[in-house]
Amino acid sequence: MNYLLICSDTYRLSGRTEAAVKMAERRLQIGMWPLYPRTFHSKQVSEKDKFYIYIAGHKEKVYHIVAEFTASAVRGYRSNEWFESDDFFVDIPSRVIDIESFRVFEKPINLKSHVELLELTNFKSKNWGACMQGGCKRLSKKDSETLGLNKAK
Repeated sequence: MNYLLICSDTYRLSGRTEAAVKMAERRLQIGMWPLYPRTFHSKQVSEKDKFYIYIAGHKEKVYHIVAEFTASAVRGYRSNEWFESDDFFVDIPSRVIDIESFRVFEKPINLKSHVELLELTNFKSKNWGACMQGGCKRLSKKDSETLGLNKAK
């Protein structure tokens, strides 16, 4: 199954805002992606699923899919693991995706330019961004093809 993980700008404990793309890069480098208690599809994702990282927020690379990875495991969060809560205003994850391998796209895919064609956004108004809430969206085969994910570089 293919999923779109939505990464948003995040507040640091210092009060500064961390760009979503920096959060995504950090998670990819650590090799773990958090799934919070209210993340959509958090109980359905599994090992070998493919994930695409969409950048939301207001800073760099917004509206773009910037990377992909495959899950080596999806497991419960271990309380002795450090995972972002020491530096950021975030919940404690309920589950964690362990990243098998990842690839950052040389040419990120602009999702906004395809928004009217996607089943994912159910485009009906200028407020299509509301469809992107929830942290994780299932990608249909049609949407994957529309976005050119199998050809992404």
